[in-house]
Formats: sequence, structure tokens, C-alpha cells
Amino acid sequence: MKRGGLMSLTENHTIAELLYENGKLSAELEAERFMLELITSLSSTELIDDGINNVLCKVGEYTCADRAYVFEINEDYTTTNTYEWCKEGVTPQIDNLKGIPFESMPNWIHLFLQGENILIEELEDIKAEMPQEYGLLKFQNVQTLIAFPISVHEKLMGFVGVDNPDMKKSRLIRRLLSLLGYYIGVAVDAYKKECTKLEMASIKSRQKYRRNIEEIFCGAQIGIWLIIKQEGKEPVMEADANMRELLGLTKGTTSEECYRIWRDNIPSEYTEKVDNCVKETLEKGYADVIYPWHHPTRGKIWIRCGGVRPKDYEGIGVCIRGYHQDILLRTSSGKCDFEV
Repeated sequence: MKRGGLMSLTENHTIAELLYENGKLSAELEAERFMLELITSLSSTELIDDGINNVLCKVGEYTCADRAYVFEINEDYTTTNTYEWCKEGVTPQIDNLKGIPFESMPNWIHLFLQGENILIEELEDIKAEMPQEYGLLKFQNVQTLIAFPISVHEKLMGFVGVDNPDMKKSRLIRRLLSLLGYYIGVAVDAYKKECTKLEMASIKSRQKYRRNIEEIFCGAQIGIWLIIKQEGKEPVMEADANMRELLGLTKGTTSEECYRIWRDNIPSEYTEKVDNCVKETLEKGYADVIYPWHHPTRGKIWIRCGGVRPKDYEGIGVCIRGYHQDILLRTSSGKCDFEV
């Protein structure tokens, strides 16, 4: 500190760096919260079309884009815009983008087949390199764009993208679309295979979609839960199949028992940390925490847990929805690589 209380240029620079890093961390946490909302929304939707349209709406608003959309690849080597969200005042394009031959977007198709994404920061920059794509985008008044392939079992199903988004968020948007590419792919794949005729086909599609989502979460050791707290009553925890397995629950365990088992197996020295996370979730809408948990058969494991406060909850009391992930990693010696 200099005489008179004035900070040096070095100190000022350090503070500026800290503020910048804090801003980045805040943006990362907000992105994590948003992605969690999308994942839980997709996993709980009853109708695939409604689920995808709802996700595109949220993605479009979050990225400040003009349009958010899904294109599907057809058997005749064409691609069609099948889902679309548009900002107020933006002209929809979905009816104009049907049966577009691969020859009209050869560079994009090639990149998508390689698993790569499309990032256009200025349309005029691709005029010579991608003339066919340039013409399509110019017609739609697109200046900037980010798009990711939708693939299932290494097969290209289509792509998801946003037009004219806030490019200051481009890194977070690419991360978000990369994640959605797979989850939407599961939904689209189930839709194309199952939802073809009448309500029965729709039911099969929803069931397969749910099974695929559950398999994804199971492989990642992720369970989905919902906790409801009402004044004067015991809290309850509704848990999906993965969550019940991660908790080591037996068949017939009630929602009240589920909550107590989860709660009672948190080490006493970590209960305050978990309670603070719950409090932060209720106050800010999202929070996450890492803590050890005593599994009934496996002993001590480490858990990453994140929750959101659903905006659409209209029941009695307060509700928190989120995920519970086993993040215990072991080396060949059997020792835990993870520690807090």
C-alpha cells in the first residue's frame, strides 16, 4: 500500500484479476445450473416434442439468440428443420428449410460427420470457404452462428444450433450445445423409431426415451431426486431408480424413509455444509456441494450433489430438485484418488 492509502498498480492489477476470475466462476456456476435444469427437464418430460421445444426456448433465451433449432437428417440425404424457437419479432424459417440436400451444405455435413462443431463469428468470413452455406444463411439474415452435431451410437442424426447468439458467451454456448446434442439425439432417435402412429406409438416412444435417459444417468452414476419440505411434516424425497440404487435402498422404501436414509448417512461434520447448500438453493435458485456419504454396503463414498428450486412448483411447502452423483475414483491399488 502506498503512502496516503493509495494502492500500487500491481495491487490494482491483482484486484482486477480477482474480479475477472470471480466473474468467470459466477458465469460457470450459472451455466451449470442452467444445464442441470435442461437435463432434469428433458428427463421428466411426458411428450418428446414438448420437451425439445421447451429446451430450445430456454436455450434461445439464455444465449440471447434470434433462433434456436434442431435439424434432422432424412434417409434421402437431405436435412429438415423439425424444431424451432424464435425470438419475438424474428421471422420463423422452419417452413422454408425442408428437404435441403447435402449438396447445399457440404462443408457442414463433412464437419458434423467428423464430430466437429460450427462456429461463425462473422458471416462474411465464410463467403469464399463455404459459399453454399453462406447463401443459405444470408437469406435468413444470420450473421453469427454456433451449431453442434446430434449423434446417437456414432450415427449422425442432425444438428442443433443458435442463430445470432451473444458471442460473449460462445464458450459456454458451445459447451451447452455439445451436451444437448446427445440428449436431444436420444429423444429424436426414439421419436423417429417409435412415435409413428397413434397414441400407442407415442407411449412406446416416451418409454424408450425415458429408458435411454436412465441408462445415460446410470452409466454416469447420476441419480435424480426431488425433496419437498412442508411445515410440521417430515421432509420427503422422491427418487428415480438410479438414485434409489445409489442410496442402496430396498424395495418398498417410502419417500419419508428415503429422505431419512440419505440424511442420516451424512457425516455430522458435513451436515452444516449440506444445510448451507440447501439454504443457498432456496435463496439463489441453484447450489452444489461435495461431501462424503456412508453407503450401506460400500462404506464411505464421495458425492457431488446439485439442486435447483423449480420455478413451476405450485404445491404446498418448498421443493428442490437435483442430482446425486457418485464421484469416487479408485486407482489400481484400491485407494481413493479424490479428496476434499
